[in-house]
Amino acid sequence: MKKYGVIRFYVFSKYSLRSVLKVKQHRFKLDLLFLIFVLTIAKIIFLYHYTIDNFETSLYLNSFLGVFVIYALANKLKGKKIKLLLRIYTIISVLLFLDLLYFDYFGFMPSVTDLMFIGQVGTVKRSVIRVLKPMYLVMLIDLIPLYYFIKFKKVKLKFNKEDSSLTVPICLIVIILMVMVLPSSENGTFVFNRYGVFSYHMYDFYDNTIGNFDKEVDKKITYQGYVNGIGKEGKYFGVAENRNIIVIQLESFQNFLINHYYRGQELTPNLNRILRKDSLYFDRFYQQVGTGNTSDCEFITSNSMHSLGRKSIFKEYPENSFYSLYNILDKKGYSTTILHGYESDFWNREEIYPSLGIDKFISLKNFEKKEMISFGLSDEVFFDQSVKYIKELKEPYYAKLITLTSHHPYVLPESEKELILADEHKETLFGDYLQTIHYTDKQLGKFIEGIKRKGLYENSLIIFYGDHAGLYPSNEENKKVLSEYFGYEYNYDEAMNIPLIYHIPGSNIKEKNSIVGGQIDYMPTLLNLLGIVEDKGILFGQDLNNSNNGFVANQYYIPEGSFIDDEKMFIMSEDGIFENSKAWDLKTRKPIDIHKCKEGYEKALEQIEASKYIITNNEIKNIIK
Repeated sequence: MKKYGVIRFYVFSKYSLRSVLKVKQHRFKLDLLFLIFVLTIAKIIFLYHYTIDNFETSLYLNSFLGVFVIYALANKLKGKKIKLLLRIYTIISVLLFLDLLYFDYFGFMPSVTDLMFIGQVGTVKRSVIRVLKPMYLVMLIDLIPLYYFIKFKKVKLKFNKEDSSLTVPICLIVIILMVMVLPSSENGTFVFNRYGVFSYHMYDFYDNTIGNFDKEVDKKITYQGYVNGIGKEGKYFGVAENRNIIVIQLESFQNFLINHYYRGQELTPNLNRILRKDSLYFDRFYQQVGTGNTSDCEFITSNSMHSLGRKSIFKEYPENSFYSLYNILDKKGYSTTILHGYESDFWNREEIYPSLGIDKFISLKNFEKKEMISFGLSDEVFFDQSVKYIKELKEPYYAKLITLTSHHPYVLPESEKELILADEHKETLFGDYLQTIHYTDKQLGKFIEGIKRKGLYENSLIIFYGDHAGLYPSNEENKKVLSEYFGYEYNYDEAMNIPLIYHIPGSNIKEKNSIVGGQIDYMPTLLNLLGIVEDKGILFGQDLNNSNNGFVANQYYIPEGSFIDDEKMFIMSEDGIFENSKAWDLKTRKPIDIHKCKEGYEKALEQIEASKYIITNNEIKNIIK
């Protein structure tokens, strides 16, 4: 159906333009205004065709009114109106193009804060090119003939000077009516799906620049519900006490890769080997990142707090007071170091790390750039040189290594590709993803051997976890290929499932724990293993070794209020109407009554909103007094 929609749109654009070129000069102004109005509406409908499943009447009404207001007000301005109208039309076309491209990659609309990261596009340009579909250029392709006609035909245009004095008042009334609905909405996804692209961008701009629409949070919930509390007598309490800690944060690493064979080829032989001895493995661990992705993972795991969803904590709140895992470890005499083979200012790391209590940051400038893959240091070179840096650290230490090669779009030199792919998986994101994951696992094995040779292995707690998914079902190719591969519909419960492994050499622990957990649970689980009792600060997570019920609140990639527990997954409807949501049983994968999810939905909202309140109001400094 989608390809026919593109054809209809192309034919409509072509013949509409041709008809305008034939009109008399004194009618041109009216026809140009009408043309760009109709083309804008057509492009918006094209956007909705690819981004929205359920169409509301208010969606089209608000979109129509939004376009009307923009061009009506532009037509009232003095000056060269033809150029002005074309420039406005160009800006709208580019914005709609970016909206469509962004939605294809992430599954939701971009925020004004995402535009603030436009300087980072160069680093991920291959990822952008990878998701660019030729049909998306429909948003831009008509600009060329329009500009050509205006510039080179040199037609002298006559304008009708008569104008309605009611234009501005009518437009103001329309704007007021459009804005009035925004404060009652709880997030941008709901606004977009109910009221359209212009209302969404108005909402988002206001929310991120002038004020915010976050609902008030009960301070009793904020302070009393999530006070830090690690039990002394819990299971595995202190089994890794006083050990050095080496953490491997694996880029775009999903859990289905563990112990998985592709056409008889073991994808992660080295991680699988680690699991066979001295390891605690949580196989139902889930990402909770927001727009910050990898940086959000860093924040959540070291603070046991939620991300801000559409805002990056690393970018927005680098000077906040925090009471992080690093602060707690510092009191126990640990030195803390982050190692990452990329620029130190990416995600504003060099500015926020001191606020988080991190002692040292070893970034790309500190490594020998022997081999670069995609936009960063190759995992092989990164792991090899990291062994030398870790050897020099003051003990006891907490050293976190953040890998990079398995980053989207999963580019790898041909000489490093070892997997033999099926024909249908060649030249696909899925195939390239498997190749880079297999490569990273290979380098991980070399790293483990390296720390063994240096005598750094036996007295360490070595932790592995994925930062976020690599293949989201919002991408049509991913959904199709992985659904065919797994034999069932590939959905967010599979995509957002990442591994968490605590490897404790010599402990004789070998356990797979299938309680549902999220990245906020990493820190309290670790504190228990280290035998650290800490009653200051806030923990939104729980110790997974000593909990009976798992619960993961989610946002960003799926609407706020969505959650997953030990039995089910609930995804809040994108239009904000609870009854339009969906839920399914994780074992049978069959739909369940969403009304059974009401309590979990409210719990998820409470957690996320309380965490937002603490961060945006810098409340941690008051909590730890």
